[in-house]
Amino acid sequence: MNVNGKEFPITTDAWAVIHCLKIAGATGIYIVGGSLRNFFMGKDINDYDMEIYGLNSDQIHTAVAILGSVSLVGSHFKVIKLRMASGVEFDLSIPRREWKTGPSHVDFHIEVDPAMTTFEAASRRDYSVNSGMYNVLKDELVDHFGFVHDIEHKILKPTSAQFADDALRVLRGTWLAGMGFRMPSRYNAIMSGLAKYSWLISRERVWEEWFKWASRSEVPSAGIEFLLSAGWLSLYPEINDLIGCEQD
Repeated sequence: MNVNGKEFPITTDAWAVIHCLKIAGATGIYIVGGSLRNFFMGKDINDYDMEIYGLNSDQIHTAVAILGSVSLVGSHFKVIKLRMASGVEFDLSIPRREWKTGPSHVDFHIEVDPAMTTFEAASRRDYSVNSGMYNVLKDELVDHFGFVHDIEHKILKPTSAQFADDALRVLRGTWLAGMGFRMPSRYNAIMSGLAKYSWLISRERVWEEWFKWASRSEVPSAGIEFLLSAGWLSLYPEINDLIGCEQD
């Protein structure tokens, strides 16, 4: 795949993973998530997120075990994490659908489906800028929700109504806003309504999103302004109390 004269960087390690999955019978191998977003933003790709069709988690595990250290992340989500000797990591997941069963960000019924359509798989992504899918077997981009347009125009918008199922997605928007993305004001009410569930997010996940804001933001203040617009800044009184305080 060529974007503005730049080929998507599939390394030797990545080709080894792809080859093993093909031999095992994978019917579809897609690069998704942050690795694809970063490529379209002109940023380096250090790790790969892949969604695998036609194989279950045991088959994926067996297929790539010869390549490095393999572990299973999450008993429900069935994400296979592969770490190569080179240090490059791969998150290999199976398409899944989710049903909200409670107020917490972990209260979901998960059903993996290796035969799911790409549209349904992409619809469960949080933001459109994370919804693109690069089909490595056919060398083509699958873009159901305006992935390319929204990256080019720095637009941050939910992929589907499922956004409201998980309050953690608001915090994720904080560091995306810090990277230059802007969410239209029509979504503020949705995010504000999720504030009452913020206390259900684990401290570890809160820390993870704030660390990404601190380490990835190009304009950190934009992330703070995002939280203010979302009605979440009052949850962080140490920052909220700085409103109106002049800075040098």
